[in-house]
Amino acid sequence: MYSVTTHSVTATILAGGSTVLGHHLVAAGPAAGAAALAAGTAAMIVVIVVIAFIAVLTRAAKALAEILGQFLRIASIMTGTLCTMLISAVFIVALLVRH
Repeated sequence: MYSVTTHSVTATILAGGSTVLGHHLVAAGPAAGAAALAAGTAAMIVVIVVIAFIAVLTRAAKALAEILGQFLRIASIMTGTLCTMLISAVFIVALLVRH
């Protein structure tokens, strides 16, 4: 997932940079070029922030999955122990009933 995020950020920067340059070259005057450059820069910052937020959510989901996995591991150990205790109790009761 980390490589996908890295590639997404790189592609966004490259695509945004070419778009900003395209607006700058097509603009009629210096004021229009500056406005287009500012709008393109603001849009690129928003996209980068969104991608960074998604990357943080990805890490949080990975940590949550790891915690859940540990919980399930502990639950399976407890279940195995309880089953062993139950089987032992049934065996002991069966031995005591015979005598």
